[in-house]
Amino acid sequence: MKKKSNIITLCSTRNKNVLDFQVEMIDSFVENTPDECKILFIENTSEEKDHKIWKDYVLSKGQNFIFSKSGYNMNKLYNEGTQLTSNEYIMYSNSDIVFHPNWYYNLLKWFEEIDNLFVISPFTKAFDWDENPQGVYRRDVTIEDRFFDTIHMPGWFYCFQRKTGFVWDEQFKAHYQDNDFVLTVEDIRKNNPELKSGIAYNSRVDHMGGMTAKNVEQDYFNAEGRKAMMEKWDRD
Repeated sequence: MKKKSNIITLCSTRNKNVLDFQVEMIDSFVENTPDECKILFIENTSEEKDHKIWKDYVLSKGQNFIFSKSGYNMNKLYNEGTQLTSNEYIMYSNSDIVFHPNWYYNLLKWFEEIDNLFVISPFTKAFDWDENPQGVYRRDVTIEDRFFDTIHMPGWFYCFQRKTGFVWDEQFKAHYQDNDFVLTVEDIRKNNPELKSGIAYNSRVDHMGGMTAKNVEQDYFNAEGRKAMMEKWDRD
């Protein structure tokens, strides 16, 4: 049975290196993903004349594109994308992901095999770059038919059943969205112990991560964002 889904991802045409990552993403997606899954790219960092070539490329690959004037707020744009889609499964992704064969069904199958699965992420290999030579994810890239129960999922790709009604907190953006999400899942599972969350070790997508960050000027770690997150969770 086909499982229809949407992926919401933000994109940018401000920087050629980032644009190249996005082209690699969509090409790997089309090659390795069934037609019942579609990406909605949301662009909000350029003028129409600047993003037309990228928009046309997205549409030529059978995917969807909108331009938003909401201003840069990742969570707000994720919520906006959710309202513009309607399929059973909803995923949220960075725009610098490389998709591997069979990632899709190997991810969604866990909703049938695990009762009360709230959210799940695929796994990615560790990436190496100058500031973090040890990598940040798994060093072992063996694909295992295994679900790892955890609240600490990679902060770049999440998959829900739409019926959960999950809404992103729009007071956070960039890095603090990831921290807030972990604490949110921890809180939800504490109050609903029957719910599960984790990583599908048989579903692989790779995140270019730090290589992208080095090509985008962004204040990820601003004091205002950290203060808002800590106040929300009553932490020092």
